[in-house]
Order: sequence, then structure tokens, then C-alpha cells
Amino acid sequence: MFCVNCGTQLPDDANFCFKCGKPQRDTTATNEPTWEWETCEIRRQYSDRDGNIQCYWARAVGPGGEYTAWQSQWFGWKEDTLWHQARGSVVETLIQDGWQHIGRGSEWDNDRFRRQPGGRNSELCEIVCEKVKQTFMTVEWKFWAMATRPEGIHCVGESPVFKDASLYLDILTQMDTKKYQRNHKDAYIALENLESNLISEGWGSIGVGCRWWAKRFKRDIK
Repeated sequence: MFCVNCGTQLPDDANFCFKCGKPQRDTTATNEPTWEWETCEIRRQYSDRDGNIQCYWARAVGPGGEYTAWQSQWFGWKEDTLWHQARGSVVETLIQDGWQHIGRGSEWDNDRFRRQPGGRNSELCEIVCEKVKQTFMTVEWKFWAMATRPEGIHCVGESPVFKDASLYLDILTQMDTKKYQRNHKDAYIALENLESNLISEGWGSIGVGCRWWAKRFKRDIK
């Protein structure tokens, strides 16, 4: 059978859900999950074995199965201030996306959330940066606009590939505007054009995330 609250599969004789604690007896537990709530938990994700580059990943479970509700920008393990900001940005995004904070998981930063299926009237979007190709002389980059959807994260826009000499464009937190425009002209143009495209498609700006290029947007679900 399945938990009547969170949909976790349980033994047929279970009295309580081992995941959310919901009593299973004297309820309408059935052989198919009934979804009173979707659930979500924030976890850390690592890009390599050493854990030098990390991000916060919001894993959600709903009627359609498991999906990613949101993901922070990547950050280095020495960037103490940034990983606090990255976690905070995920928490803020989930709350704006209709999730209700319900406590912590097994680790101090494993925030847990829930929301009713279909209980959202807007979608959120944040621009991310990715290194596409690196050569001896230069690096090729690309900006992506990633948005929340009921079924998870989807790309809603992307910039053309552009070249930049910086090896660390994707992890810079701040950049002086004048120097940025002079030394990173192609990146500036690519980001500006992607922003314009998003705005023309009905996205409204709601601020900047934990990276200088991590522009954030929101729009109503039609």
C-alpha cells in the first residue's frame, strides 16, 4: 500500500509511514497513492568525488513521481558565504513556488517542505552559466534560463555560445560593471539578450541570485 499523506510505498501491515509519520490505520489507505501533499527535501549534490564543487538540490515527490523542484548555483567548498546564500536562495524559491516549510531532515541543512498538488499559480526562472568548451587560449560559455514547472525544472531560454578568457566566469559572485563590460563584452551581450527574450515572453524580474549573472524571474501560469 501507499502512504495516504506523502505517497511513500509501505508494507501492507504498516501502522505509520516511516517517512512522514502519518498514521495508516483507520484511514482511506488504498493500493494506489492518494496525494494530499507533495513533499520536498533540500540536499547537497557534488560534481566530483572530492566534493570541491557543490550545489543544493531540492528533491520532490508528487503524483508524477520524483522530480527536481529547484537547484542552486554551483559553489566551491571554501566559499562559506556563498553556500549559505545558495541554500537561502533555494529555500526562498521553494516558498515563492508554493512550498510550505515543515522542518529539517537528517542533516541541519536538509530543509523539508510540502504543498498540495496543483497548488501553484506561477513559475520561477533563474539564469545559470555553464562552461561548454575549454581550449588553451580561451573558454566557451553559455547562459541557460531554468524554470520550475509542476513536473520539475525545464530550460525556457538559452544564449548563443560565447567566448571569454576567464576560467571561472561561472563562479564569480561580483564584478565591477565598467570592467565587466570592457573585459567581458561577449558575456554581457549574451546575458542582456537572454534577459530581453525572457521579458518579451512574459517573465518579470524579481532580483538576482547568489551569482552576478543569476538573474531571477517570475510569471503567472496560463
